[in-house]
Amino acid sequence: MSDCKFDSLIINGKADSNTDSKSIFESYLESQAQLERLPKKLKQDNNLVQLNLFKEVHFQKSSNLLFRKSDSSNDALVNFWLSKVKNLAYLYNDFNELPDFTGLSKSDLKSIAKGNSEPGYIRNLEKCLSARGIIFIVEPSVVGLKLDGAVFKLDSGHPVIAMSLRYKRLDNFWFTLMHELSHVALHYDQLDSYIIDDLDLKSEELTELEADKLALNSLIPRNIWRTCPARRDLQADSVIKFAEQNNVHPAIVAGRIQHEINDYRKLSSLTSGIDTREILFSE
Repeated sequence: MSDCKFDSLIINGKADSNTDSKSIFESYLESQAQLERLPKKLKQDNNLVQLNLFKEVHFQKSSNLLFRKSDSSNDALVNFWLSKVKNLAYLYNDFNELPDFTGLSKSDLKSIAKGNSEPGYIRNLEKCLSARGIIFIVEPSVVGLKLDGAVFKLDSGHPVIAMSLRYKRLDNFWFTLMHELSHVALHYDQLDSYIIDDLDLKSEELTELEADKLALNSLIPRNIWRTCPARRDLQADSVIKFAEQNNVHPAIVAGRIQHEINDYRKLSSLTSGIDTREILFSE
Protein backbone atom coordinates (compact mmCIF):
# COMPACT_ATOMS: atom_id res chain seq x y z
CA MET A 1 0.00 0.00 0.00
CA SER A 2 1.43 3.39 -1.00
CA ASP A 3 2.16 6.07 1.52
CA CYS A 4 -0.52 8.74 1.82
CA LYS A 5 0.51 12.32 2.46
CA PHE A 6 -1.52 15.48 3.00
CA ASP A 7 -0.05 18.35 0.98
CA SER A 8 -1.94 20.92 2.97
CA LEU A 9 -4.31 21.36 5.85
CA ILE A 10 -7.36 23.54 5.41
CA ILE A 11 -7.27 26.28 8.02
CA ASN A 12 -10.38 28.50 8.00
CA GLY A 13 -10.83 28.09 4.29
CA LYS A 14 -7.15 28.49 3.49
CA ALA A 15 -4.66 25.77 2.66
CA ASP A 16 -1.80 25.80 5.13
CA SER A 17 1.53 24.20 4.29
CA ASN A 18 2.71 23.92 7.90
CA THR A 19 1.45 20.34 8.31
CA ASP A 20 4.32 18.43 9.91
CA SER A 21 3.17 16.33 12.84
CA LYS A 22 5.24 18.24 15.41
CA SER A 23 3.73 21.58 14.40
CA ILE A 24 0.19 20.18 14.38
CA PHE A 25 0.67 18.61 17.81
CA GLU A 26 2.06 21.85 19.23
CA SER A 27 -0.94 23.72 17.85
CA TYR A 28 -3.26 21.14 19.39
CA LEU A 29 -1.64 21.51 22.83
CA GLU A 30 -1.79 25.31 22.68
CA SER A 31 -5.42 25.27 21.55
CA GLN A 32 -6.28 22.93 24.43
CA ALA A 33 -4.61 25.30 26.88
CA GLN A 34 -6.55 28.22 25.43
CA LEU A 35 -9.77 26.23 25.59
CA GLU A 36 -9.23 25.75 29.32
CA ARG A 37 -8.86 29.51 29.76
CA LEU A 38 -12.16 30.32 28.08
CA PRO A 39 -15.18 31.05 30.28
CA LYS A 40 -17.51 28.07 30.60
CA LYS A 41 -20.42 29.81 28.89
CA LEU A 42 -18.35 30.16 25.69
CA LYS A 43 -17.77 26.40 25.51
CA GLN A 44 -21.35 25.18 25.19
CA ASP A 45 -20.55 23.70 21.78
CA ASN A 46 -17.22 22.41 23.02
CA ASN A 47 -16.16 20.41 19.95
CA LEU A 48 -16.78 23.28 17.54
CA VAL A 49 -15.01 25.79 19.78
CA GLN A 50 -12.08 23.40 20.16
CA LEU A 51 -11.81 22.93 16.39
CA ASN A 52 -11.99 26.66 15.70
CA LEU A 53 -9.36 27.44 18.33
CA PHE A 54 -7.05 24.81 16.85
CA LYS A 55 -7.48 26.28 13.38
CA GLU A 56 -6.70 29.78 14.63
CA VAL A 57 -3.65 28.74 16.64
CA HIS A 58 -2.24 26.71 13.75
CA PHE A 59 -2.86 29.48 11.23
CA GLN A 60 -1.07 32.00 13.44
CA LYS A 61 1.99 29.78 13.80
CA SER A 62 2.78 30.47 10.15
CA SER A 63 1.64 34.09 10.03
CA ASN A 64 3.06 37.37 11.28
CA LEU A 65 0.24 38.42 13.56
CA LEU A 66 0.27 42.16 14.23
CA PHE A 67 -1.14 43.28 17.57
CA ARG A 68 -1.45 46.89 18.58
CA LYS A 69 -0.04 45.49 21.78
CA SER A 70 0.04 41.81 22.70
CA ASP A 71 -1.55 40.55 25.90
CA SER A 72 -1.02 36.80 26.28
CA SER A 73 -3.73 36.49 28.94
CA ASN A 74 -6.18 37.67 26.29
CA ASP A 75 -5.08 35.18 23.59
CA ALA A 76 -7.83 32.62 24.15
CA LEU A 77 -10.62 35.19 23.94
CA VAL A 78 -9.01 36.89 20.94
CA ASN A 79 -8.72 33.59 19.06
CA PHE A 80 -12.28 32.62 19.99
CA TRP A 81 -13.52 35.94 18.60
CA LEU A 82 -11.30 35.81 15.52
CA SER A 83 -12.44 32.30 14.64
CA LYS A 84 -16.06 33.48 14.60
CA VAL A 85 -15.18 36.55 12.54
CA LYS A 86 -13.21 34.57 9.98
CA ASN A 87 -15.95 31.97 9.56
CA LEU A 88 -18.52 34.75 9.03
CA ALA A 89 -16.24 36.50 6.53
CA TYR A 90 -15.79 33.36 4.41
CA LEU A 91 -19.54 32.72 4.49
CA TYR A 92 -20.26 36.31 3.47
CA ASN A 93 -17.82 36.05 0.59
CA ASP A 94 -19.30 32.73 -0.55
CA PHE A 95 -22.91 33.91 -0.52
CA ASN A 96 -22.48 37.40 -1.96
CA GLU A 97 -21.18 38.55 -5.32
CA LEU A 98 -18.63 41.09 -4.20
CA PRO A 99 -16.78 43.28 -6.69
CA ASP A 100 -13.02 42.94 -6.73
CA PHE A 101 -11.25 45.17 -4.24
CA THR A 102 -9.32 47.77 -6.23
CA GLY A 103 -7.94 49.94 -3.45
CA LEU A 104 -9.01 52.57 -0.97
CA SER A 105 -7.82 56.17 -1.23
CA LYS A 106 -7.73 58.92 1.37
CA SER A 107 -10.59 60.64 -0.44
CA ASP A 108 -12.57 57.38 -0.23
CA LEU A 109 -12.05 57.39 3.53
CA LYS A 110 -13.33 60.95 3.81
CA SER A 111 -16.36 60.02 1.71
CA ILE A 112 -17.18 57.09 4.03
CA ALA A 113 -16.65 59.26 7.12
CA LYS A 114 -19.18 61.86 5.93
CA GLY A 115 -21.99 59.63 7.16
CA ASN A 116 -20.99 60.07 10.80
CA SER A 117 -23.25 63.08 11.42
CA GLU A 118 -26.33 60.81 11.33
CA PRO A 119 -26.11 57.97 13.92
CA GLY A 120 -28.44 55.67 11.98
CA TYR A 121 -26.09 55.72 8.99
CA ILE A 122 -24.01 52.97 10.57
CA ARG A 123 -26.75 50.52 9.50
CA ASN A 124 -25.77 51.24 5.88
CA LEU A 125 -22.07 50.55 6.29
CA GLU A 126 -22.21 46.87 5.34
CA LYS A 127 -23.76 47.76 1.97
CA CYS A 128 -21.52 50.79 1.49
CA LEU A 129 -18.34 48.83 2.13
CA SER A 130 -19.36 45.71 0.21
CA ALA A 131 -19.85 47.90 -2.87
CA ARG A 132 -16.13 48.66 -2.56
CA GLY A 133 -15.20 44.98 -2.17
CA ILE A 134 -14.77 45.22 1.61
CA ILE A 135 -16.45 42.81 4.03
CA PHE A 136 -17.76 44.42 7.23
CA ILE A 137 -18.35 42.13 10.21
CA VAL A 138 -19.69 43.16 13.61
CA GLU A 139 -19.11 40.32 16.09
CA PRO A 140 -20.11 41.44 19.61
CA SER A 141 -17.46 41.44 22.29
CA VAL A 142 -17.44 38.96 25.16
CA VAL A 143 -16.62 39.76 28.77
CA GLY A 144 -12.87 40.19 29.21
CA LEU A 145 -12.04 40.62 25.52
CA LYS A 146 -9.52 43.46 25.17
CA LEU A 147 -10.06 44.16 21.50
CA ASP A 148 -11.86 46.82 19.48
CA GLY A 149 -11.30 45.73 15.92
CA ALA A 150 -9.30 43.70 13.46
CA VAL A 151 -8.50 43.77 9.78
CA PHE A 152 -7.20 41.12 7.37
CA LYS A 153 -7.81 39.96 3.83
CA LEU A 154 -9.16 36.74 2.36
CA ASP A 155 -7.47 34.69 -0.35
CA SER A 156 -9.80 36.44 -2.79
CA GLY A 157 -8.14 39.75 -1.93
CA HIS A 158 -11.20 41.15 -0.20
CA PRO A 159 -10.34 43.03 3.01
CA VAL A 160 -12.32 42.19 6.13
CA ILE A 161 -13.06 44.88 8.71
CA ALA A 162 -14.24 43.38 12.02
CA MET A 163 -15.49 45.31 15.04
CA SER A 164 -16.40 44.09 18.52
CA LEU A 165 -18.36 47.13 19.81
CA ARG A 166 -16.54 46.67 23.11
CA TYR A 167 -17.62 50.25 23.77
CA LYS A 168 -21.02 51.35 22.55
CA ARG A 169 -20.22 55.04 22.08
CA LEU A 170 -20.61 56.61 18.64
CA ASP A 171 -17.20 58.29 18.75
CA ASN A 172 -15.50 54.99 19.55
CA PHE A 173 -17.38 53.26 16.73
CA TRP A 174 -16.31 55.78 14.13
CA PHE A 175 -12.70 56.03 15.22
CA THR A 176 -12.36 52.23 15.28
CA LEU A 177 -13.95 51.91 11.84
CA MET A 178 -11.78 54.62 10.31
CA HIS A 179 -8.68 53.20 11.99
CA GLU A 180 -9.27 49.76 10.45
CA LEU A 181 -10.11 51.27 7.06
CA SER A 182 -6.90 53.30 7.30
CA HIS A 183 -4.99 50.04 7.64
CA VAL A 184 -6.65 48.87 4.42
CA ALA A 185 -5.69 52.09 2.64
CA LEU A 186 -2.12 52.20 3.96
CA HIS A 187 -1.13 48.62 4.78
CA TYR A 188 -3.08 46.37 2.41
CA ASP A 189 0.03 44.36 1.51
CA GLN A 190 0.43 43.37 5.18
CA LEU A 191 -3.11 42.04 5.58
CA ASP A 192 -2.38 38.40 4.80
CA SER A 193 -1.97 38.38 8.59
CA TYR A 194 -4.34 39.99 11.05
CA ILE A 195 -3.85 43.45 12.45
CA ILE A 196 -5.60 43.38 15.82
CA ASP A 197 -6.33 46.58 17.72
CA ASP A 198 -6.87 47.26 21.40
CA LEU A 199 -7.29 51.01 21.08
CA ASP A 200 -7.08 51.54 24.83
CA LEU A 201 -3.35 50.90 24.54
CA LYS A 202 -0.92 53.47 23.23
CA SER A 203 1.27 52.08 20.49
CA GLU A 204 4.52 53.37 19.03
CA GLU A 205 4.35 50.98 16.06
CA LEU A 206 4.60 52.93 12.81
CA THR A 207 1.63 51.13 11.24
CA GLU A 208 -0.55 52.07 14.21
CA LEU A 209 0.59 55.69 14.32
CA GLU A 210 -0.09 56.03 10.60
CA ALA A 211 -3.57 54.51 10.94
CA ASP A 212 -4.38 56.72 13.94
CA LYS A 213 -3.37 59.86 12.05
CA LEU A 214 -5.31 59.02 8.90
CA ALA A 215 -8.41 58.00 10.88
CA LEU A 216 -8.46 61.29 12.79
CA ASN A 217 -7.89 63.36 9.65
CA SER A 218 -10.60 61.48 7.75
CA LEU A 219 -13.16 62.40 10.40
CA ILE A 220 -11.95 65.97 11.02
CA PRO A 221 -9.03 67.31 8.95
CA ARG A 222 -6.10 68.49 11.03
CA ASN A 223 -6.21 72.08 9.77
CA ILE A 224 -9.87 72.35 10.81
CA TRP A 225 -9.31 70.62 14.15
CA ARG A 226 -6.68 73.20 15.06
CA THR A 227 -9.34 75.93 14.91
CA CYS A 228 -11.81 74.15 17.23
CA PRO A 229 -12.65 76.56 20.12
CA ALA A 230 -14.06 73.72 22.24
CA ARG A 231 -10.54 72.29 22.64
CA ARG A 232 -9.78 75.33 24.77
CA ASP A 233 -13.03 76.23 26.51
CA LEU A 234 -14.33 72.62 26.94
CA GLN A 235 -17.92 73.81 26.66
CA ALA A 236 -20.73 71.69 25.23
CA ASP A 237 -22.16 74.66 23.30
CA SER A 238 -18.81 75.16 21.58
CA VAL A 239 -18.66 71.48 20.67
CA ILE A 240 -22.14 71.53 19.17
CA LYS A 241 -21.49 74.72 17.18
CA PHE A 242 -18.20 73.38 15.77
CA ALA A 243 -19.84 70.06 14.92
CA GLU A 244 -22.68 71.75 13.05
CA GLN A 245 -20.28 73.97 11.12
CA ASN A 246 -18.26 70.97 9.97
CA ASN A 247 -21.02 68.38 9.50
CA VAL A 248 -19.64 66.10 12.21
CA HIS A 249 -21.60 64.52 15.03
CA PRO A 250 -20.97 66.31 18.37
CA ALA A 251 -20.09 62.99 20.03
CA ILE A 252 -17.09 62.61 17.72
CA VAL A 253 -15.84 66.11 18.53
CA ALA A 254 -16.38 65.58 22.27
CA GLY A 255 -14.75 62.15 22.23
CA ARG A 256 -11.66 63.48 20.49
CA ILE A 257 -11.33 66.25 23.08
CA GLN A 258 -11.76 63.72 25.90
CA HIS A 259 -8.96 61.63 24.43
CA GLU A 260 -6.66 64.62 24.05
CA ILE A 261 -7.10 65.78 27.65
CA ASN A 262 -7.38 62.21 29.01
CA ASP A 263 -10.58 63.01 30.89
CA TYR A 264 -13.69 61.08 29.85
CA ARG A 265 -15.90 62.83 32.37
CA LYS A 266 -15.67 66.13 30.52
CA LEU A 267 -18.40 66.54 27.91
CA SER A 268 -19.73 63.07 28.76
CA SER A 269 -23.30 64.26 28.18
CA LEU A 270 -22.39 64.49 24.49
CA THR A 271 -20.73 61.08 24.20
CA SER A 272 -22.98 58.83 26.28
CA GLY A 273 -26.36 59.39 24.66
CA ILE A 274 -26.07 57.09 21.63
CA ASP A 275 -25.81 53.30 21.84
CA THR A 276 -24.38 51.84 18.63
CA ARG A 277 -25.18 48.29 19.74
CA GLU A 278 -28.83 49.23 20.00
CA ILE A 279 -28.78 50.88 16.58
CA LEU A 280 -27.24 47.84 14.89
CA PHE A 281 -28.90 44.98 16.71
CA SER A 282 -32.36 46.21 17.70
CA GLU A 283 -35.24 45.20 15.47
